Amino acid sequence: LDLQNILVDKAGNVTGIIDWDGAFAAPRCLGPAAVPKFLQRDWFPDDDNRIFDESPYMAWNVEYYRKIYAAALMQAEKSSTHAKSDMSKYTLKSPIYQAALSALYEGGDPWDFTDRILRELPGIRNDPLYFKVKLGVGWPAAEAMLRREIHKLCEPALPDEKFLLELDVEVEIE
Repeated sequence: LDLQNILVDKAGNVTGIIDWDGAFAAPRCLGPAAVPKFLQRDWFPDDDNRIFDESPYMAWNVEYYRKIYAAALMQAEKSSTHAKSDMSKYTLKSPIYQAALSALYEGGDPWDFTDRILRELPGIRNDPLYFKVKLGVGWPAAEAMLRREIHKLCEPALPDEKFLLELDVEVEIE
């Protein structure tokens, strides 16, 4: 949605929105609570190389930047005078949710997505393909472990409430 697609009257009231191509209704974890696309790049295969070449930030710090974004959203929610919201609990994990949606419904790469998920799980250090092949022939213990660990990986989480305060102190020191 670009600014030129929002129609307003002279008083600044929104009177219409045009050009809805690509718009969709989404759950909070994929919509309003999600980090911007440039903070999701580490979860998408097309961006593997561009993340180092074109990103305005250090690619190895993407989780740190997501934490700043989530903490700022959490702070905005707490200071809001409107109905209380808990959307920010989805922000840190939103790249995972978005990558899953993409792999399933938007022409993403399911093999790449499952590789990335496996690499995030504790204790899995071998080749994801080998692990998937073994899983495919029947491996009940690994299936139980995957159910447990993937649930933990995808569990909504909030950054520490003091994160932004500590960040301010860190910036002042530098």
